[in-house]
Amino acid sequence: MTIDEKAAFYFRHRTAIEEWAALRDVARQALIPAFWGLGDRLWASAGTDEVSLVEEESQWSRIGLRKTAWEDDGWDLSIILGWHSTWLLNPTTSTPWPYVAVHVGPEATAPAAQTRATRDRCLQTARSIGLTAPREDYFPVWGYVSPAPDVSEMTQFVDQCLGVCQTAWRSLHTVIDDLIRQPVSRGRR
Repeated sequence: MTIDEKAAFYFRHRTAIEEWAALRDVARQALIPAFWGLGDRLWASAGTDEVSLVEEESQWSRIGLRKTAWEDDGWDLSIILGWHSTWLLNPTTSTPWPYVAVHVGPEATAPAAQTRATRDRCLQTARSIGLTAPREDYFPVWGYVSPAPDVSEMTQFVDQCLGVCQTAWRSLHTVIDDLIRQPVSRGRR
């Protein structure tokens, strides 16, 4: 009988491998509070007093910024760092990493049209800063943040996530300011 070398390696080292894999939950439980701790730093870096901090703790948690004007006239936009609270760091799920996104919130009066308009306006800039994931309902532009090759410590990764969110804010908030000044058609996607 011929056994694949990878399978044989796993069998020989399965106890240690499973021990190490169990640390994923420990790491997730440390990473989530570190993300919540970014609020003050994110708000301080906004560069304007016309912002509020967005914090939503749920299965799909997020922390980010929104301008007061973005809530007016039926818009509900924010630039966020988000994560799935149980899938984070799990490579067997569709969402193992946090993401940075422009988010169309539940108070938007025309979410489909606003998602489309936001994507049309923000796409080029978003792609230039690495937000390249395909559009999803309520996430017109977004992208995962996976650890950079030189990132080996959790604090470095948290700082990297903060940096990506700050870059998204600096690059996109004025684009969104211009967008919300114009009427949005409620036509088809």
